[in-house]
Amino acid sequence: MQTPSDASSHRDIQSLPLPPRTDSTAQLEELPDELLVQIFLELQPILREAPTRSRDRLPPLAGPWLLSTISHRWRRIALSLASLWSMVEYEDALFLRHADRADALSEMYRLQLHRSGTSKLRVVVNLLGGGPHQYTVEMQQILWSSSSRWAELDIDDGAPGRDRHEAFVFDPQCDLSSLQKVYTGRSDDLERLLPKAPGLETIVHRQFSGVPDLSPHTGVTQLVLNPARATSRYLGAFPNLETLVLADYHLIGLRADETPLVLGRLRHLHLTLQRTDTSALFDHLRFPALESLFVEGKRSGAYINAVHALLQASGCSGITALAFRLDPTYGSERWAHLLGETPYLEHLRILIHYKVKSWRAIAALSILGWNSKPSKEVPTRLKLCPHLTTIELDVYCHEESPESYSHMVTLLSQNLISIVESRGAHSQRSDALFPKELERVDVRVGGASRPDGLAQKLSSCCSGYVTRLSAMGMGPRLEIKARDQFLNFFDD
Repeated sequence: MQTPSDASSHRDIQSLPLPPRTDSTAQLEELPDELLVQIFLELQPILREAPTRSRDRLPPLAGPWLLSTISHRWRRIALSLASLWSMVEYEDALFLRHADRADALSEMYRLQLHRSGTSKLRVVVNLLGGGPHQYTVEMQQILWSSSSRWAELDIDDGAPGRDRHEAFVFDPQCDLSSLQKVYTGRSDDLERLLPKAPGLETIVHRQFSGVPDLSPHTGVTQLVLNPARATSRYLGAFPNLETLVLADYHLIGLRADETPLVLGRLRHLHLTLQRTDTSALFDHLRFPALESLFVEGKRSGAYINAVHALLQASGCSGITALAFRLDPTYGSERWAHLLGETPYLEHLRILIHYKVKSWRAIAALSILGWNSKPSKEVPTRLKLCPHLTTIELDVYCHEESPESYSHMVTLLSQNLISIVESRGAHSQRSDALFPKELERVDVRVGGASRPDGLAQKLSSCCSGYVTRLSAMGMGPRLEIKARDQFLNFFDD
């Protein structure tokens, strides 16, 4: 049932002339409703990890409104999809630019929340408008009226000490019982938010400043500090952590005689090491249940022994997944020795080009990945892993341009050609160690400036190579998808 304001808005839009039909919209008009529904939901913006999420993209608020004005049919479909309206982004700058239309903007938010029905909401609040604060009491009330449906919350509200934004987080009437993920750059936000969010599972710190003193929160299982300063006591506030991302990270306030913190449930660890002195980190943390480790840094050689010592001290012999994105000029044999002490290893991603001929520890791998630059060692790697079922290729887009896209297609094509040639070279030999069980090629598209629709374009361009592989009897499934920069690095 439509509200009076919804009905009024409907009449207003119905009276407007429709946008001119283009070839693209004309073709889409011919699609059945079921496919249009899928397309609409694919177009819905999602929350990106805070360090890489662009602020200059089309505001999520605009997306569903634009879709609902293309044609009367599109409007009917858009209004029928409550989840299409579930991404809510408040930007102070928007109200600054349109101060004369503040009432109309507030009404748009109210109407969007109404159209979202009972859907879980992803809410972004950006209070860094660069001018007088526009976050009015009315706007606070509109957003907080839906707080019981918030699943994700991203707060950009400056640095501690600026109290002009605290009203947002500390509303006494808020209900954050459904909140599962939060992005924040302020420790005081976090201190006041945690007691109200018993179901919180993931915390992502953006330029984290200050050291919060928190009571234990048993629900949080994923923590991203990028970059951050914290104490081991702070990490200890989350005893059930399963995934920890430490980027440009260092512990502070440690004593030499302090007992190491044991994170007994931690299974996934991602380390970005930029400092030569890693003793504070490695001497004060233990991860006995660790299963996957991703290490990256510009001076990797200085960290090999430290990482080795960390794994030994933690007693984590059950690691099944390793990934390295490291400076290739440092000791491959030392990393090979580390591999030799991980007898249960099943998944290895090598983001550099070490010579792997002597890495006999990888013979039992079922998943192997490497970065986008093709190498003569591709056949060697495949021959060393006769039990491979999955190959992963990382392809990066460093800038949004046709040249960058063309370069990515070239890199991906060359990698697939290497796989085809490897298969052809070994398929006639009965003693070949080529992975006969290979059934899947995953291409993970990363980078800060990933053009829209790039995954689909790459998949289309490379379909010919997949056909050739299938003709040779290998028949892998090619899957191209975007990959988050930090969380879930080891997810299939």
